[in-house]
Amino acid sequence: MRPAASLALMLGAVAVLAACGSSEGVSSKSAAAILAASRTAARNASAVRATSQIFAPRADPKTKSKPRAVATLELQLSGGDGRANVAFLGSQTEAVRIGQTLYVKGSPQFYRRLNERNGTHVANGTWLKAPAGSTELTNLAALTQPSGELTLLLRNPTLALRKGAQTTVDGQKAIELKTKGKLYTGAIYVAASGTPYPLQIVKHGRENALITFAGWNKPSQIEAPSGAVALTEARSGG
Repeated sequence: MRPAASLALMLGAVAVLAACGSSEGVSSKSAAAILAASRTAARNASAVRATSQIFAPRADPKTKSKPRAVATLELQLSGGDGRANVAFLGSQTEAVRIGQTLYVKGSPQFYRRLNERNGTHVANGTWLKAPAGSTELTNLAALTQPSGELTLLLRNPTLALRKGAQTTVDGQKAIELKTKGKLYTGAIYVAASGTPYPLQIVKHGRENALITFAGWNKPSQIEAPSGAVALTEARSGG
């Protein structure tokens, strides 16, 4: 569980963001007003897909090596359900929440700790099922909640905010909001037409980060994995 929790804290610490109502005339508003409208839009959306990547510091230019993603989060929220896929320091964890039921597939370390704690023999790659409120899976359940990881991604821990130029993000017109914190500089790109949803966040500094958003308010099907084993069975060795 700790890698997922650590990633949540990392992403929250480096992320900046946004969402609300119609964006008619949004480009003429102040940076603060655009950001406030974007935050409202995001809060009111019923669905979104987000991908967050944190990159290692850029290597010595003489090596000509490209920065690599050391942490990745793929998040899908729709109609109250959620799916999260976390890759962190070589391990991968998946969590799916359908209503108040949580399904989890963890790293080999996750199953080793589970088996040591419960005296069980749950095989690597097995989907486990438990109530979303299970204390053992609290951190993973939070990843699939709009009030959990998405809130951290949309947080804006910046010391300065100013409006930049109009541009495009994946073919969509956007307005750039330049941001600056104690340890980084970055930008938030907000849709310049239609509802002012956040489209992308970039950050440069001690770490580089890229967060992209798509499918705002466009519901998609999130299905429960088949063959899941109840966590209670794993505890009892059933």
